Amino acid sequence: MTVPANGKALYLGNAGTAARFLTTVCTIVNGTAGSATKTIITGNARMKQRPIGPLVDALHENGAEISYVEGQGGLPLSIAPNGLKGGHIKLAASVSSQYVSSILLCAPYAKDAITLELTGGQVISQPYIDMTIAMMKEFGINVERQSGSDGKLLDVYAIPKGVYVNPEVYNVESDASSATYPLAIAAITGTTCTISNIGSSSLQGDARFAKEVLEPMGCTVEQSATSTTVTGPPIGQLRALGNVDMEPMTDAFLTASVLAAVASAPCDKGREVEGLRKEGSRIYGIANQRVKECNRIEAMRHQLGEHIGYRHVRQLIVQPNSVSRPTNSRTESLCSAKTTNRSSRALLFTVTMTIGSRWPSVFCPVSSRRRLSRRSDVSRRLGQTSSTTCRTR
Repeated sequence: MTVPANGKALYLGNAGTAARFLTTVCTIVNGTAGSATKTIITGNARMKQRPIGPLVDALHENGAEISYVEGQGGLPLSIAPNGLKGGHIKLAASVSSQYVSSILLCAPYAKDAITLELTGGQVISQPYIDMTIAMMKEFGINVERQSGSDGKLLDVYAIPKGVYVNPEVYNVESDASSATYPLAIAAITGTTCTISNIGSSSLQGDARFAKEVLEPMGCTVEQSATSTTVTGPPIGQLRALGNVDMEPMTDAFLTASVLAAVASAPCDKGREVEGLRKEGSRIYGIANQRVKECNRIEAMRHQLGEHIGYRHVRQLIVQPNSVSRPTNSRTESLCSAKTTNRSSRALLFTVTMTIGSRWPSVFCPVSSRRRLSRRSDVSRRLGQTSSTTCRTR
């Protein structure tokens, strides 16, 4: 890879993963005659607000030449292809695991082997770091996570110099975050859904959603190493989550919050949220969701509107307004939800719209039924992919 020609910036829209990964990649690309001396990466207005400072600081300390073109701490960036010197790198990893994966993936091409130490408190989304390391091993680079004298794993990783070698076969697992939507539809409608290629052996954090979110809500979950089947409880018997730590699967909090908003049965004993009735839920460990393509916590608070008790900076409190079926006004508002620059939220709100499709004559006004019929088509298509099977009981 080489630096793009003069005047050709890499425009990444609102793609946070691409922005974080390419920041390190651009330090190790080749410069060729006739090309620009630096790569400019940029994005849309929201992407320019999203933090990238911790990654830039770590790379800069390791010899990378990176400068901010506009505001401090965000895109656009100007990056020179002068490589990484290697050695010891300290990286603040409490905001995004993408910073960690970015350095891990490029570390084998540094001048010397790299030891990456993660600082700044609790590391966010550890499963994604583990997934990166597992993928690197498949391509011939073995990353070693170091242990202390007491045998406890440290947030320190040794990455050797090397060159990736393509394996003969590499299987790309389906996206566990996207799989939460058809599973949630099964939970909310009392039907059954099978995801045939995501199971207990998955390294994706969101693969825990079935066992750690849906099962406590009253769903029956059958999971093998490579598949997951969820059967929802009878309609009206979906239980509240109560207290749930979603730090290992932060992206799935969107789906969980929608389910919590319509759960009508009390949560399991011992999971109750102090100060809320037993149908309330508290989702915490999701602070990093404020700095995604939008403030996802605020977006959910706004879109679910009357379902939300209140929002805290690091958690979401969800308390349904009623323990009965949704009313006309609640269904109407959910059918008209704005999806805030993210296709996943469009899919997310089809989950709630399946409620209306089950009882359209009971509580959906005519205008809502027309919208529901279109959105229900999306829900049906979710169940017609090669890896997903959904059926009613």
